[in-house]
Amino acid sequence: MPTQLFNALDQEKRLKITQEALQEFAENSYSESSTNNIVKRAGISKGSLFKYFTNKEDLYFYILDDSIQRFLDSSKEAITTLPNDFFERVATYADIEFTWYMHHPMAYKLIKKAFIDDQSDIYKKTIKKYQVMGNSFYYTLFQDINMNGYKWNKNKILDMLRWLLEGFNASFMKDIAGNEGIDSIKDRYLKELQEYMTILKEGICKE
Repeated sequence: MPTQLFNALDQEKRLKITQEALQEFAENSYSESSTNNIVKRAGISKGSLFKYFTNKEDLYFYILDDSIQRFLDSSKEAITTLPNDFFERVATYADIEFTWYMHHPMAYKLIKKAFIDDQSDIYKKTIKKYQVMGNSFYYTLFQDINMNGYKWNKNKILDMLRWLLEGFNASFMKDIAGNEGIDSIKDRYLKELQEYMTILKEGICKE
């Protein structure tokens, strides 16, 4: 966590440091990210950076904490009004998450990258720090839905859905064209996701 020296900086300087750190960690793996790049773009010395944060890992988790909290804070109100139908809720939540991504691409990219299992020490520390919170948040989204009409165990359905969403999101993000407008991207995303939801709902076998 940041030191009192960092908190004492004026808002503009704090924001500049955190923005440059976010970009560096979002665009590179933790091992390949460089504090030299951060301080160069932020216009501060490396000595100053380590007066504000204990080390690179301390800075990384501060930026990741902030990104996750911003997503949770921005989603709270929308999440309280999710529809009661299971598949409609999935689509609505995906819309919320994707809209947030479109407005905060670096933070979203960092969050997604942080939870990709690359067997690194930083990944293991990340999972230990956030896994309970992440799983709790995901399952909370569906805790009040009655799924007695479904053939399979609720948690197994939710696990499968989580894997589908993670894979679909990762694949979709790679395919986004740089010149494609936000509304066009969002419409295409929701249309393609709905197709997969229909497959999941109706099954893959013919009657």
